[in-house]
Amino acid sequence: MITAEFNYDRDTLLKSFTFSGHDNSEARGENVICAAASALALNFSQSITKLLKIKVKGVIKSGIISLALDGPADAQRSRGLRLLTESVKLGFMSINEKYGEVIKIIETIKD
Repeated sequence: MITAEFNYDRDTLLKSFTFSGHDNSEARGENVICAAASALALNFSQSITKLLKIKVKGVIKSGIISLALDGPADAQRSRGLRLLTESVKLGFMSINEKYGEVIKIIETIKD
């Protein structure tokens, strides 16, 4: 199973996220679910850093993307971050609608 974990602060602004795991329904390199989830996760991560110019710390490697935002975002970046977060969750939910519950979405509030 693929897990998408989003951690927010008290104001429900994203602080960190982790995408991990694999869908083992197909052979490696032929799994459309893993490919779609990986593309969404990488695009989300790069959009935060390249479009919103928010610095992150963490790791991106095979099977896991785990990043924490480095400091608070200003109001404009906060709006963009909320939009990007909702967008990637929508993408994961769309995969679940088509292929069953293959991506577990976890949302927590942490200070």
